[in-house]
Amino acid sequence: LVSRMTEPGTVEIRVRDSGDGVAAALRPRLFARFATGSAGGTGLGLFIVRELARAQGGDATYEPGPPEGPSGEFVVRLPAASAPVGGAVDGG
Repeated sequence: LVSRMTEPGTVEIRVRDSGDGVAAALRPRLFARFATGSAGGTGLGLFIVRELARAQGGDATYEPGPPEGPSGEFVVRLPAASAPVGGAVDGG
């Protein structure tokens, strides 16, 4: 897991896939509702991740690794939140 500011105002979170990676045939629909590469999955997890990221002005993607490894990375990019003046949040 790696998180960093990639450009002003953007936070990026990367999760490296330590398995065999995502099959090339699945990649075009990886973030679609009910897309799954396993018999035990529902195919909703990555769909929900992308929907939540987009609702906040960001996105979620998958970047395959080179053929010689590592497998690839799931990437979530979100706009960085600006800190409130004084660093405290008023609970109202």
